[in-house]
Amino acid sequence: MTDHKTTPLSRLFDVDRLGLATFFLAVAYFILGMHATGKLRQVHRVLKAWTSQKFFHLFVVVHLYARTIAFTVMAGFSIAKKDTWFPMMVMLFTLPEILMLTVYVILYFHWLEVFIFSHDQFWTNRREFGRRWKVVFAVVTVILYSVLGLYYIFLCVDNANDADTDAKAVATIEQLAAIGDVTLPGVMGLSWLYFHLCALSGFGFKNTLARQRVEKINKVMWVWTSARLLRGAVFFVSIADEWETSMTSVILSMTVFSVLAVTELIPILYALDWSVVAMLLMGATGNDLLRRDASYAHLGSGGGGSSNGDATTPFTSRSNGYRSIGSNDDGGANGADAVVDFSL
Repeated sequence: MTDHKTTPLSRLFDVDRLGLATFFLAVAYFILGMHATGKLRQVHRVLKAWTSQKFFHLFVVVHLYARTIAFTVMAGFSIAKKDTWFPMMVMLFTLPEILMLTVYVILYFHWLEVFIFSHDQFWTNRREFGRRWKVVFAVVTVILYSVLGLYYIFLCVDNANDADTDAKAVATIEQLAAIGDVTLPGVMGLSWLYFHLCALSGFGFKNTLARQRVEKINKVMWVWTSARLLRGAVFFVSIADEWETSMTSVILSMTVFSVLAVTELIPILYALDWSVVAMLLMGATGNDLLRRDASYAHLGSGGGGSSNGDATTPFTSRSNGYRSIGSNDDGGANGADAVVDFSL
């Protein structure tokens, strides 16, 4: 139950209708959050600098624990059958949605970085690209969360208790998320066409490993893009048709769980696969990016590697650990293919 009047836009914020689904969602997100935390630690052991890949793993962890806290609070109110504060319910539902968009934006920059620096191009370098994407990301993030914060403040200080006004505010947040879910994949698709057909069309891959990195990140990006498009479609149908109002609590719970599993849990789990993480780590081979004392708990995809840097796998066996072979595209001292020691 909520202490707010019933409006069409509060249909998804009715904790009683979701029932124990909130508890199982909290458990699912917590388990995946622990898994993501482990992957972040592994990435941190390898990467010294805060690259796009490291930021991606960090924000994935933030998003998962934000979802965990949100659904835990909802489950607590549902089990205790206590009244809930409407603005808080709006925040618990919508803030993780915006966080997921933030994660997707970082993944986009990570894809762009891998795609560019896997090619034998000369019009930019990794340091300059890193500075630029961080500035763009910071500006967009500050604007987005400032606007979101203003809407939250408006909901909290609305003393008039106007149902229509609050409904419009919530609708704006939902529409913002829906537009982002559709617009960002469009930007990604246009970027892929531009770099694939225009900017980098005359530049080949540095080696076989670079081609494999691009193939990996492309698969991850398309999985996430499909999930965002589906999430956006669900949002738009929800806003236009309000189909949730006709659902029973059981059907609504199953629908919410299924949508979140397909659009968030599965894409995140796929991105956290170590064969993907390890392969993408090979995109950062500069001495200023990697930790020399790093070690891996798992291996990437199997296969052999060549000593000239044209490797077919990110790892080759060593007596005391593993070593990785990839291109030094960050302006290393020798400008040649770098061998990075991941000794235990």
